[in-house]
Amino acid sequence: MRLGKLLCLVLAVSSVSLSASAESYYLPGGMDNLRGKFNHAVSDYLEAISFCNGALRDSAERQIEQIQRTISASKDDIKRIYSDMVHRMDDIYSEFPRYIDNPNEAKAVIDTLMNIVPSGLGVPEVSLAYSGLNTVTDLEGRYSTQKKVADLLKRAKEQLREIIKTSLAYNDWARFGDEVAEELDRLRKDFRKECRGRELGSWRYEDAATLEQAGVADVSLEGKDRASGGIFTGRVRNNTGEPVTVDFPAGAWALPGEFAYQRMFITEGDRVSVPPGETRSVPLEGFCADPKKYPPPSEGSPDIYLPPSTPDSFLPDANPFNEYFTCLPLLPSTVDRLREEGRFPPTGLPPAMERLTLIQWLTWNIMEDFNPEDGKRKIEEQVRKTGGRQTPEQIQQLNENIWAGIDLVKKEVTKR
Repeated sequence: MRLGKLLCLVLAVSSVSLSASAESYYLPGGMDNLRGKFNHAVSDYLEAISFCNGALRDSAERQIEQIQRTISASKDDIKRIYSDMVHRMDDIYSEFPRYIDNPNEAKAVIDTLMNIVPSGLGVPEVSLAYSGLNTVTDLEGRYSTQKKVADLLKRAKEQLREIIKTSLAYNDWARFGDEVAEELDRLRKDFRKECRGRELGSWRYEDAATLEQAGVADVSLEGKDRASGGIFTGRVRNNTGEPVTVDFPAGAWALPGEFAYQRMFITEGDRVSVPPGETRSVPLEGFCADPKKYPPPSEGSPDIYLPPSTPDSFLPDANPFNEYFTCLPLLPSTVDRLREEGRFPPTGLPPAMERLTLIQWLTWNIMEDFNPEDGKRKIEEQVRKTGGRQTPEQIQQLNENIWAGIDLVKKEVTKR
């Protein structure tokens, strides 16, 4: 139940006795439940730091940011409730001149109440509200023989107790908001400190495969008859009545249902928001893991399975002791960085081809022990197909430079 609704229900029951002591104050607004969610998000963030898991970090941050929005909305609710209380106090002290004959005495009572709940104040300090409650209690003693005034003061006293409750609620939410902001700042600093340059992609809450297994979305991949680069078009249909955000995380495997086609892993895919009942498409970059098989075709693609697991727990026929296997998601960003730094030997290949070659050959090297001799044969085959005039010496030099770049990437990705 929203905080505003809860407090409004309390205010509507005038016969309820409310204590003015902080010790008996009941915490409204579902803060205990929200704290549970916050603890869960912090636990996820700590796990992300332990494994340098970028996507899990992002998921935890989205959870915490939603909690911050809820806290902000609860504080706004309290401010609106307090504004209504100020108007009620206005109504109460506007009645005093009718029942107090002495104008100066009436003014003194009104001024006292006005000072307790000044117009325009966001939410009163608890000490101010308690002071006002004490003042009204004293006034009750002075006007105990005047029934109308005593009744008005009683109403004012009950309203002040509600104001104290509201003030306590606001302060609790404000402290919780500060706690969440400080913890999020600390977690961000710890992640940057522990995982600088060695962040691995993984996933949990918005992973396409997980959402498909849960029946939230239908996910399909359409091949493009390519072994590297833009290998798939991903299509997502939202099966729910709410918007769904779907992620194709770096390192996700795509396993064709037919043995003749390559296993492939995704290195880049945009997060896509899908409205209820609609379908959205997203281009996916990736690389094949089987140099001797065909990539999924653009027409008649086989069924492709997306296992919802992290690259370090899912090993598709690879050597589980291969230290480079979990580095596959890091290859594109590492290659891009080293190219920008000008650290690769010159290959003479177009920039896009050079990038794809380095990533693809290193992937094959990790998955299938693809080696320099295999690379040389690939270059020779390409020269024959295109009618190139490169000499054996030029082919040898190109191959050596490519593998020098591959060795550099392997050294970089293991600096973790």
